[in-house]
Amino acid sequence: MSNKDIQRSLWTTLRRYKGKCKPICA
Repeated sequence: MSNKDIQRSLWTTLRRYKGKCKPICA
């Protein structure tokens, strides 16, 4: 796994859970 792949996965996960943990992640 390259850094780009890891960053992409992280961003996808963040987008998914952004709505659930809005007050925490904001």
